[in-house]
Amino acid sequence: MARSSKAYMWGTHMSGGRIAKQADLKYVQEKESKAMSAIFQLRLAK
Repeated sequence: MARSSKAYMWGTHMSGGRIAKQADLKYVQEKESKAMSAIFQLRLAK
Protein backbone atom coordinates (compact mmCIF):
# COMPACT_ATOMS: atom_id res chain seq x y z
CA MET A 1 0.00 0.00 0.00
CA ALA A 2 2.62 2.51 1.12
CA ARG A 3 5.04 1.32 -1.54
CA SER A 4 2.59 1.94 -4.40
CA SER A 5 1.68 5.41 -3.10
CA LYS A 6 5.37 6.35 -2.87
CA ALA A 7 5.87 5.27 -6.49
CA TYR A 8 2.75 7.25 -7.43
CA MET A 9 3.99 10.34 -5.60
CA TRP A 10 7.41 10.01 -7.27
CA GLY A 11 5.66 9.83 -10.66
CA THR A 12 3.73 13.04 -9.96
CA HIS A 13 6.94 14.68 -8.72
CA MET A 14 8.76 13.78 -11.93
CA SER A 15 5.94 15.17 -14.09
CA GLY A 16 6.20 18.44 -12.15
CA GLY A 17 3.54 21.08 -11.48
CA ARG A 18 3.18 22.10 -7.83
CA ILE A 19 -0.63 22.53 -8.00
CA ALA A 20 -1.15 19.14 -9.66
CA LYS A 21 1.25 17.51 -7.19
CA GLN A 22 -0.63 18.91 -4.20
CA ALA A 23 -3.96 17.70 -5.61
CA ASP A 24 -2.54 14.23 -6.28
CA LEU A 25 -1.00 14.10 -2.80
CA LYS A 26 -4.37 14.94 -1.25
CA TYR A 27 -6.01 12.22 -3.38
CA VAL A 28 -3.42 9.65 -2.30
CA GLN A 29 -3.79 10.65 1.36
CA GLU A 30 -7.58 10.28 1.14
CA LYS A 31 -7.23 6.82 -0.43
CA GLU A 32 -4.74 5.74 2.24
CA SER A 33 -6.86 7.08 5.11
CA LYS A 34 -9.92 5.22 3.77
CA ALA A 35 -7.89 2.02 3.45
CA MET A 36 -6.50 2.42 6.98
CA SER A 37 -9.98 2.99 8.45
CA ALA A 38 -11.25 -0.10 6.59
CA ILE A 39 -8.39 -2.21 7.98
CA PHE A 40 -9.06 -0.81 11.46
CA GLN A 41 -12.77 -1.69 11.22
CA LEU A 42 -11.89 -5.23 10.06
CA ARG A 43 -9.65 -5.65 13.12
CA LEU A 44 -12.42 -4.41 15.41
CA ALA A 45 -14.93 -6.81 13.82
CA LYS A 46 -12.82 -9.87 14.72
